[in-house]
Order: sequence, then C-alpha cells, then structure tokens
Amino acid sequence: MKVLAIVDGVIFVSAWCVGIAGWFLGLYETISAWRLTGALFRLGYVVFTENKEVPDTMLSLPQNQIIKLEDSQLKLIDAQTLIFSSRLRFVFFRPHLQTPIKGMISWNRPYASIVVRIPIGLILFFAAWFIGWTIGGVVTGLSPDSDLLEALVFLLFGWLIAGTICFLMVWGGRQEAEKTVAQVLHYLSPEK
Repeated sequence: MKVLAIVDGVIFVSAWCVGIAGWFLGLYETISAWRLTGALFRLGYVVFTENKEVPDTMLSLPQNQIIKLEDSQLKLIDAQTLIFSSRLRFVFFRPHLQTPIKGMISWNRPYASIVVRIPIGLILFFAAWFIGWTIGGVVTGLSPDSDLLEALVFLLFGWLIAGTICFLMVWGGRQEAEKTVAQVLHYLSPEK
C-alpha cells in the first residue's frame, strides 16, 4: 500500500508540473497568436481544416505586416503562407466563449490548405487536470477509511468538469475558427 501511495504521489506531482507547464505554454501561445509571431502556429489541436480555392490577392499583401480586421488579424509571412488569429477581446462586458485560435493558410496555386488550431498548452493543462483528478480519486477510493461511492462521485465529478470544459473549448474553437476564416477569406476576395 505504501508503494502505491508513493507511485500515486509521483504521478500526481508529475501531472501538476505538466499542468503548470501547459498553463504557461498556453499563455505564451496566446500572446504569440495575438502578436502573430513564433513557430507555434503549426502546433495545437486542429479544430478546422479545409482545402479551398483562394485568389491571388493573398500575394499582393505586404509581407510581415499585421493587418487588423474587425474580429481577426492576419500576416503574410512568406510568398505562400499567411497566418491569422482571432483578436483578443479585453472587454468582458459582453457574453462570449472565446477560445484563442491560430490559423495558417498555405497557398499552392490555385488551392489553399486552411488549418485552424487551438493552443496545445490548453490541452496539456486539461490532460494534467484529468490525470491529477484521477489520481486524487484513486487515492481517496483506496484509503482504508473512505467510502468507495464517495470516491467514485468525486472522480466522476472531476471528469465531468474537465470534459465539459474541453468540449466547450473545442466547440468554441470551431465556432471562432469558422467566423475568423470567413472574415479572412472575405478580406482576401477580390470583390470585397
């Protein structure tokens, strides 16, 4: 029993460390997406992907200059790659579920591959939460003076919370991705 407690403790502390690292990575990714910098546009959980015909107007954009649209921003980083993200809102008086997204359009005449992702740091954070909560539930359930039903309710409650947040994060990311991609493609269309 003592060895199991040590193993549980090591796994819990490891999950806690991964959670903290994921949280900091999520902050860095969010700031990177907001500033349209970094190579992290290729990392993350894909919430939207599409191959679509994109006009040549993309090539006429100034390179490495941020163009701010109503709810998004974009930047052409080379002759065939445009990165974009949703603009962060610092006004919290309107209800919204904004998952920070980062997208990339890789252009290969006449079609483009559009990929939108949510930050990998958020995924690591909630995976660590899930593991840590599971370890807490197992330790509670295996302690000699605990009620197994209470431990199971505790475990399921944590999974429900983490699962709901992850579902809303992916759903919100897809909603935000569709809106942002439409706005970026409208900006790139020659008949705007």
